Amino acid sequence: MTFKVTVTYQTGNGKVMQKEMENVNKVERIWEKIGDENRELLKVHWGTYNGATWGIGVILNINMIPEIE
Repeated sequence: MTFKVTVTYQTGNGKVMQKEMENVNKVERIWEKIGDENRELLKVHWGTYNGATWGIGVILNINMIPEIE
């Protein structure tokens, strides 16, 4: 099953933005070491090689709608 996912997030300058992705096959919440700190990240994977990553702290909303195959 795949999903249409809309992520609403806030940039460092306070601007609110949205990213819409279709054919999403995986959304995961992970920890990754960046510099000397462990950071919590949201990774969204769509298609075979495409993906996007955000820091959890900037995420305002995630909307997932199942796609009919």
